[in-house]
Amino acid sequence: MKKIFAFLFLIFFSLGFAQEAEGAVAVGEESNSFVSGSERILNFHADINVDKNSKLSITEKIKVHSLGQEIKRGIFRTLPVVRNLNNQTQKVKYTIISVKKDGIDEDFHEEIEDGYLKVYVGNKDVILTPGDYDYEIKYTTEKRGH
Repeated sequence: MKKIFAFLFLIFFSLGFAQEAEGAVAVGEESNSFVSGSERILNFHADINVDKNSKLSITEKIKVHSLGQEIKRGIFRTLPVVRNLNNQTQKVKYTIISVKKDGIDEDFHEEIEDGYLKVYVGNKDVILTPGDYDYEIKYTTEKRGH
């Protein structure tokens, strides 16, 4: 059980290491200005289910307010591909189940960079109109190998 809680802590801790990209905002990033009308993440909620083999099924719901400044095409999520648990480095495998914007399937692509899986949500050819958007990312994760 300690391992599961340590892994969950690592997932949430990784939110603080998300990085900015052109036309996207990283989940977990602190906004420079929380004044009314600024771009920002309005809400982040995660439902996490653990099966008997310690595989995690995660649904993240992320609500953002876009003005077309930093949040132009969508958001991205950064997840660690390795973790250190009990002084052992373990690789983590992610499987993206679905990605939605406002309840409709949304374009996304994945890249691995600097030890993180980055899930870019949105279409490079579609600029968002200013407003609020609800994103949902469903994925599973488990350690690789034994």
